[in-house]
Amino acid sequence: MPAEIQKHEQYAATPSNKPFYVSCEVRNKTATSVAADFIIHDNQGKIYSRLLGGKGIIIPTKSLRS
Repeated sequence: MPAEIQKHEQYAATPSNKPFYVSCEVRNKTATSVAADFIIHDNQGKIYSRLLGGKGIIIPTKSLRS
């Protein structure tokens, strides 16, 4: 579940009529949380925006093992 974004930087509009990519770098992960940076870019590396310090909550699931 998304919980927080520390910083958002917008450099250009993300296109709606052609493919774009999202790269993710995990900064920290525990059993119950994850922190990562996300970069939205084209296939040539042109950056549209960056979401820095994204944090999420990991909800544990019960094991299906018998």
